[in-house]
Amino acid sequence: MIAIGAIFLAMGASFLLAQMLSKPIGRLSGSLAAMAASHDVDTPLPLSGSSRELDTLTETFNALMASVAAAEAQTDAAIYQAFARYERQGRIAARVDAGYIGSPVGLGLMDASPSTNPTIAVHSTYFSPMLPFDTGGPRVNAVASTYPLGVQLTLSTDRWDARGAVVSSAPTRICLIGGRSNPRATPVIEGGAGITPKTGVRVGMAFARGAYLTREELTAAGSDDRQMTMISVEAEYAFGHTKLSGELLRDRFDTSSSVTAYEWFVQGSQTLTPRWFVAARHEGTSAPVRTNSAALQAQPRLKAVEGALGFRVTPEITIRGSYYTRLSYGRTRWDRQGGAQLVWSRRWW
Repeated sequence: MIAIGAIFLAMGASFLLAQMLSKPIGRLSGSLAAMAASHDVDTPLPLSGSSRELDTLTETFNALMASVAAAEAQTDAAIYQAFARYERQGRIAARVDAGYIGSPVGLGLMDASPSTNPTIAVHSTYFSPMLPFDTGGPRVNAVASTYPLGVQLTLSTDRWDARGAVVSSAPTRICLIGGRSNPRATPVIEGGAGITPKTGVRVGMAFARGAYLTREELTAAGSDDRQMTMISVEAEYAFGHTKLSGELLRDRFDTSSSVTAYEWFVQGSQTLTPRWFVAARHEGTSAPVRTNSAALQAQPRLKAVEGALGFRVTPEITIRGSYYTRLSYGRTRWDRQGGAQLVWSRRWW
């Protein structure tokens, strides 16, 4: 209870500082929402004229989007993130990100890069859509690895952190730069906060509210946007040569009636020597039952387990081997796989 109270206190303190930046950020967010709705990334965003820092951020974002458009025209490579950032240091550090940003909700998104993922496989729950449960609409995730267009404000100290964002799609839909199956743009509010009572320990909460399906995506005539509410709790604990983390997330989807979904994972890694390490992850999703069918009497479930052994050849090169098993939605038998991975990771600036 103390931890939960401290999280809400951190969110309240961050709200006071956020008021100083709310109007110019609101205008920037509105411009980004209009850009997402029109799918027009060629027209530069207008300057606010009221904040030199945010005008600089907007100019940087416009230059960045021009570079992204040029890169997309010349290559088939996927670009996941492209954003401009403004930072201000102080007792309460502030950061504003504008562009195609990683979803502010979902601890598993931190493992999307092979250089930070302790295992080989990505989080299956973030990439595997649930079975259809809303007649006339596309499949959605309990939580997705998504990079929507949006603007995010992050505030932090040594003991707490808080973030709030307006993005162009729900965190249950996968969205990528230039993706052909991206959802239709609609404003979604997301936020979260966490406390760090001591070094190596963090506990946090996050939420999201908005439409996960728009009326244009539904085949039933006269349908309204489908709303969703997401709430999650997360924790990280590092001590010695061990790191543990986990997440529990609940979705409520408003269809003809309200249905719920749950996503969770626990994972850990242990450094054995300066070069050798082991890691493991257990994750799962409980999906809603299809609303117009009695064929599925229980919530369909997805489960996955992976164990990995890694060797750091150099600070930039890592080799991993793993055993991975997964029980997909509607299946009764587990799939089993073995894998090997070579990762070269280097920061160029």
